[in-house]
Amino acid sequence: MTIAEVPELRTLLRTCRERRRYGRQEWSSRSQVSTPHLSRVETGAHPAPETIMHLSENLNVPLRGRSHLLPAAGYAPRYRDHAWDDVSIVGRPLEHRRRQRRC
Repeated sequence: MTIAEVPELRTLLRTCRERRRYGRQEWSSRSQVSTPHLSRVETGAHPAPETIMHLSENLNVPLRGRSHLLPAAGYAPRYRDHAWDDVSIVGRPLEHRRRQRRC
């Protein structure tokens, strides 16, 4: 995905909020972020990555979706995308544990 293909953060968060059928007031109370701050985010302000992760977690966005929100604000994704059947991500920790037992 190129920079030109990344939708704007404000559009993505607003869409997530509307799918949950939250108004800004309700989202504000659930996320414990002020309504004016949420309004600024939805109108184009770029919050810190931690704020994006907090807001998206509050909207129950899955990790993969949260990671896609970060590039929309100009940040690097926090989680790498793996195929569901990629066993290489499981094998490494198991090998590490096997080495620890041998010592």
